[in-house]
Amino acid sequence: MFCSHCGSRLLEGSNQCLHCGRIEPSVRVAEPARPELGEERRRRRAPWVVGALLVVVNLALALGVASQAFVVPDAAPTPAGPQRPAEPPTEKILPAAERPLAEGWALSVAELQPEGFAAPVFVFPGELNPERADLAVVVSASDEASYVRGLSLTQGSVLWVARLTGRLVCNHDRLDAVVCVSSDRSINTVRLVDGTVLTTHTGSVEAPQQVWVSPTGGLFVLSYVDPGGEGVRELGVTLTRVGDDGVTLATTTGTLPSRAGAPVSLHGAGPLVAVTTQADAPYGPTTPTLLRTQSDLGRVGALVDGLDVTVLPDGRLGVRTDLNSATLYDASGKELFPVAARLVTLPGRDVPSAETPTLGLVASTDETAPQPPTLLGVQPNGATAALGQGTPQLVCGGLLVTHDAVSPQRTFHAQEREGGSEVWQAPQHGELVDTACDGRRLLALTWENEMPVLRGYALTTGDTLWQVPFERRSVVAEVPGRGWLLHDPQENRIVIVRP
Repeated sequence: MFCSHCGSRLLEGSNQCLHCGRIEPSVRVAEPARPELGEERRRRRAPWVVGALLVVVNLALALGVASQAFVVPDAAPTPAGPQRPAEPPTEKILPAAERPLAEGWALSVAELQPEGFAAPVFVFPGELNPERADLAVVVSASDEASYVRGLSLTQGSVLWVARLTGRLVCNHDRLDAVVCVSSDRSINTVRLVDGTVLTTHTGSVEAPQQVWVSPTGGLFVLSYVDPGGEGVRELGVTLTRVGDDGVTLATTTGTLPSRAGAPVSLHGAGPLVAVTTQADAPYGPTTPTLLRTQSDLGRVGALVDGLDVTVLPDGRLGVRTDLNSATLYDASGKELFPVAARLVTLPGRDVPSAETPTLGLVASTDETAPQPPTLLGVQPNGATAALGQGTPQLVCGGLLVTHDAVSPQRTFHAQEREGGSEVWQAPQHGELVDTACDGRRLLALTWENEMPVLRGYALTTGDTLWQVPFERRSVVAEVPGRGWLLHDPQENRIVIVRP
């Protein structure tokens, strides 16, 4: 039996429910209590409601994702709260190669040129020592004294100052110091780090080209006795090797045929030094040569005097024997082979010297119909092959760039460095002042409408990327591989222009 109220089983023979306490009026068999109608409907409707909600949510998500592909960014609503700064449009962000050079620091000329002193002259030791690429040596000279300053090319600030007596010419540098020739015939070596004067050598030096400094620091001084008179005379020359402490290490003398009053110059390559001077010849001024070893200043016996000497980037030396022929010697003075060309060195700072090709330049001799010179490549066995037309300017990004200034349309030509075919040619505007390469583009500085104009050329196509005129400016110097120094006369200051 079961309770009619709660459905619990009653004890046998009893009509009172022990669970809820109710008393049954009569004992009967009862069924379990059924749930109310409202509760039953809620249980049956719940699964359908949940399912409908899931369908709606999934459909809304699908529509939202699909609509993102068609939403215009400008039409999207602006969300509330702090926002990220808007990024510049992609089309306005130029690659580094396409950006024009920008003006950097500016320095007052009055700071470099005291009253009564000549205009400052800049020397860049970084051409010889890459570790000093951030330094320029500035020389301001007068008859009584000269100021030598170390200038930071990054900040435009003066790092150190050295004052020396006499008018100095400091165009000879070595790895750790700059060598200056004074008007009192003394030679001063100034340390690049702090401007300390290391050594002073007194000799009969009359011009800066009579001093040569080897990259390892060896100092060589040339003096000569001019016999005077007219015509070709024997010129007495004395070559002196000076140690780091200013003490003379070796001296040798010799004679060269020379015109009266002709300048004498000193060159070097590897362990060799060459003495050259101008002389009369049927084809115009020439330059006989004396070649000596750097160690003991002994004359190289196998070498005959030539017309001039060319120091090649790979350490070899070429001596011109006639108008368009030369003989090549190795670093020890051993004769290698003749070359049917007039040798020239090739500028180019982005190529190691060991990989720079030896070039020969044959100039046009027909004045009635001038042609650009023929550029030749000199092979290890002395054979020559035509590389192109024009005067070599530099090696830039693996391309050999030449300049044709003879043809009616002045043109730059670029070709593969190892004698490959021409890659491109581009017109050259105005009067060419200088060229440079920053590894990404060819830079050409020209003079147009009484002002310098700088252009950047794409290395791959030769197209002009940009051109920048510098009004009321003049070119002071090229900063090797870093740009140019320009003079602004209106404010009397020097400004650096660089990538």
